[in-house]
Amino acid sequence: MSDSTNPSGKPDTLEPIAVIGFSLKFPQDVYSPASFWEMLEQKRCAMTGWPRNRINLDGYFSRDGEGASKTFVPGAPFVKETIGVFDAPFFGISATEATAMDPQHRILLETAYRALESAGIPMEKSYGTKTGVYSGSMTDDYKHIITQDAMNMPKYVATGVSMNMVANRLSWFYNFKGPSVSLDSACSSSMMALDLACQGLRCGDSDMALVAGASTIFAIEGVLSLMNMSLLSPLGRCFSFDERASGYSRGEGFSVMVVKRLHDAIRDGNVIGAVIRSTGTGTRIGDPIEADAIGSIFRNSRSAEDPLHLGAVKWNIGHLGGGSGLAGVIKAIMVLEKGIIPPNGNFERLNPDIDAAFLNIKIPTQITPWLTKGLRRASVASFGFGGSNAHAILDDAYHYLKSRNYTTAHCSVGDPTGALPEQLPRYSNSG
Repeated sequence: MSDSTNPSGKPDTLEPIAVIGFSLKFPQDVYSPASFWEMLEQKRCAMTGWPRNRINLDGYFSRDGEGASKTFVPGAPFVKETIGVFDAPFFGISATEATAMDPQHRILLETAYRALESAGIPMEKSYGTKTGVYSGSMTDDYKHIITQDAMNMPKYVATGVSMNMVANRLSWFYNFKGPSVSLDSACSSSMMALDLACQGLRCGDSDMALVAGASTIFAIEGVLSLMNMSLLSPLGRCFSFDERASGYSRGEGFSVMVVKRLHDAIRDGNVIGAVIRSTGTGTRIGDPIEADAIGSIFRNSRSAEDPLHLGAVKWNIGHLGGGSGLAGVIKAIMVLEKGIIPPNGNFERLNPDIDAAFLNIKIPTQITPWLTKGLRRASVASFGFGGSNAHAILDDAYHYLKSRNYTTAHCSVGDPTGALPEQLPRYSNSG
């Protein structure tokens, strides 16, 4: 338990965890926090048609349960850079081995390097440290492709497509001594990874942790299996909380976050992006369930003048599957840092099954300043279709540190007119 106290003098129930850096590679050319924020503010959707170098749709079609043919999903949000680009020699990997490696392994190695750069930690300083790696992913598209010819599989295919290697390769390259775990709890995978990372820090399994999330799209099997269950939007877009919601759009992306115990981050002079206080889908059916759950908890603490804002990142970059939770956390961190709530994509009309007035919630349709003074708090929810759900609650660094009389570097804007006592969440983001 932490010895830090809140304004009432009570100790924190859980030791706070500091986010000290992150890196991302999201659809199209969104490869930095700045370009991601620009996309959010501009309500841009990264969905494009299917690239010919990914899937050739000419030979495929789908049927519904009655046998009638269905229109193939028109596209998805894809990373713009060629997915096979990889600097194998830099990571001590031969060309033969790299060929057999799932692109999730390759790109997360690069993303982790940039995440440590973002945290101001050079490779030689992190090498051999008690650092844990926790990754979350659910896609195995590369495995479908590379193992189709059983008599002509690459030499290193066993390690190249094994999901455990997503985390293990990062631990190997940096000689990290902490836990190294890859998780698949479906769409909540990377959020579950964040939860385990926080637990590992609090119990002393590690002194620093990297949390990774990944999603790729280039095999037909995953697309067809989801279409067979009518889970994918026939428009290829996510309309979260909107009456147009008709399924979700798969998205492609990669992210890595660096976390430490707050006291260690302050001691080491790390720049703090946000403070994780605790770690507890874009369809017509799912959105009302999520909105009702959130509203039932917070409606009595909100009002029509001061509602709880709900947002989602799926309109912009699609649903990143196992990596979606971490994408939601990154968006929430940037909201907390800036004190600005971006619009919820191209939102038009609220899903009629969501009673926003009764629940005291609001879907932001334009750039909205954080209206209440004092502590800014956000929650991020992530749900797996097997029932493994995860949740994270984050505070802005400025007000949290100020309330504890900590003086350290951070990225959050302040409140020049003075702060109010600690508040309930004012923003909730669906991963």
